[in-house]
Amino acid sequence: MAKFDAFTFLANRKRGIEPTPEDLDTFDPFMTQMVLSMKGYHNIIDRLNTKEFFDLPKSIQCMAYTSFDGYSLYAPWKKAKAGKKNKKDDDIHMIMKIYDLSRSEAESCIQFNTVDMDEVTELYCKIYEPEKINFRKSRKKKDK
Repeated sequence: MAKFDAFTFLANRKRGIEPTPEDLDTFDPFMTQMVLSMKGYHNIIDRLNTKEFFDLPKSIQCMAYTSFDGYSLYAPWKKAKAGKKNKKDDDIHMIMKIYDLSRSEAESCIQFNTVDMDEVTELYCKIYEPEKINFRKSRKKKDK
């Protein structure tokens, strides 16, 4: 069985070349992260160095690195769109008012999914914006 070459594997990520079946079978996440650390990619290593990632099968770990295909690993992160940020702020505001929490507590509720946002929205509409509730209208009978 061929040994895994992390240097070639990462060079192929930059070129966008698919991992070979040998790469999938012999993938070594430790060596891959070691090569990344030699090249100064500590921010990526920190995000991938989790127990959950290392519990995945080797082939899936190998394919996870294909998300970097064709990109420079030093590329800056994209900024969030304003619409998404405003929605998150609205959600935080609703949780704060409904459950009488501080901003940091409401943010942690969203981060750890401890509240159901559909329920929060429904409660908020019932309490603070009853005019926005749409009531179902009865059907009219047709005259024959």
